[in-house]
Amino acid sequence: MTTHPPLTTQNKIGLVLAAALALADLGLTRTGLAIGFDFPDLDVENQPNLPLIWGGLIISSVPAITTLVAIVYTWLTANRIGSRIIAGARVLSLLLTIPIFFAIGMDEYGHVFGLPIVPFTAGHVLITIITVILVLSRPTAAPLRPGR
Repeated sequence: MTTHPPLTTQNKIGLVLAAALALADLGLTRTGLAIGFDFPDLDVENQPNLPLIWGGLIISSVPAITTLVAIVYTWLTANRIGSRIIAGARVLSLLLTIPIFFAIGMDEYGHVFGLPIVPFTAGHVLITIITVILVLSRPTAAPLRPGR
């Protein structure tokens, strides 16, 4: 069995951030679906982006669940394959949020947790980039000892 170098502090911070992002994705999915089911009288014809948003919320749960499973695997085994899976899932989640920047008709529903959705999404993009960099950071090589 191959031994893997231990996770660095950067890796662990990245894993924690990735877990927070994944849980936020799942929370937004639950909240978005609850809004859809709690307000069945929403006028979808005058809000053409609502089905797109609901579909995006449902689809965003796939990279979130993948991220959580890969975090557990990476934390327990320190295998870099898990880190790569996390990075891929987070990038996929990031790509799923890009259409929000181009959504039209978000006047009435353009807020998430009381924040305007575009700055909220921009923050999500920034945190995702930082997370991917931290998760994929390589462990530093051990310093060479004199005489070896």
